[in-house]
Amino acid sequence: MTAGLLLGLGAAVGYGLGDFLSGHYSRRLGIMPVLTVAQLAGLVVLLAIAPVSPPPTGVADLLWGGVAGLLGVAGGVLLLYGFRHGRLSVVSPVSSLGAAGVPVLADLLVGNRPTTPALVGVAVGLVAIYLVSLAVEDPTRRRTAPAAGVWPGLGSGIGFGGLYLALDRADPGSGAWPVIAAQVAIVIAVAAVVLLRGQRIAIPWRSVPGVAAAGVATAVATASFVFAARAGFVSIAAVLASLSPAVTVLLARWLLQEGLRAHQLVGLVGAGVALVLIGIG
Repeated sequence: MTAGLLLGLGAAVGYGLGDFLSGHYSRRLGIMPVLTVAQLAGLVVLLAIAPVSPPPTGVADLLWGGVAGLLGVAGGVLLLYGFRHGRLSVVSPVSSLGAAGVPVLADLLVGNRPTTPALVGVAVGLVAIYLVSLAVEDPTRRRTAPAAGVWPGLGSGIGFGGLYLALDRADPGSGAWPVIAAQVAIVIAVAAVVLLRGQRIAIPWRSVPGVAAAGVATAVATASFVFAARAGFVSIAAVLASLSPAVTVLLARWLLQEGLRAHQLVGLVGAGVALVLIGIG
C-alpha cells in the first residue's frame, strides 16, 4: 500500500499543480489556447517515455486509454460549463466528490473491499475533498440559484471518475501506453474543438514554459494514478488523486497570498488524516 499511497499522492500533487497553473494562465490568455498548448506539452513528454515503457498487451489497452481521454474531455467541458452557469462553490466540490466517489462505488459493487482503516480513510478523504474544494462565493453570481451548478458538476465528476475506471481497465502489463492513448485522444478532441470554432491559438513566448508545465504536471499525474491503482484499489487511488484541490489551495496561499477559510483548513487537516489511515490500511 505504501507504493500506491506515494503514487496516489503524486497524482494529487500533479493534478493540483496543473490546475493551479492552468487557472492562473487561463485568466490572462484564455481557456482554449492554454488547454491546447498544455495538452500538446503533456503528449510530448509521454511520447518521450514511450520507448522505455513495456508495449501494450493488446489493442484493448489503447482503446481503454482512448475512452479515458474522451471521458476526461467531457468532464472538463462540463466543469467549465458549470463554472460559467453555476456557482464555483457548488460545481467544484460536487465534481471532486463525483470523481472520487464513482470508483469507490464501482469497487464496492464488484466486491473489492479495502481494509477497515483504508475505508475510513476514504470516507475522511471524501469529506476533506468537499471542504477544501468549497470555494468562496463569487459576489457577481449572488442571483444564481445554488442548485444551478449541481448537474454540470455531477456530470463532470462522473466524467473524471469514468476516466479513472477506464484507465484501470487496461492490462497492468501495458505500462504507460493507456495514458499515452488517453493523451492522444484528448489532443485530438481539443484540436477538433479549436478547428470547429475557428479559434486562433496564440500565447506569448514568455508564458509558454508555465503553460507547458501545466500540461506536463497533469500528464504525469495521470500516469501516477494508473500505477497507484495497479498497486492497490482504484477507489483508493481515485480518492488520493482527488485530493488535488488541497494542493491548489496551498499553492494559491503560498504564491498568490490568497487567504484560507476555516473549512478549508479543516479539510487540509482531514486530508492528512485520510492519508495516514490509507497508509495504515
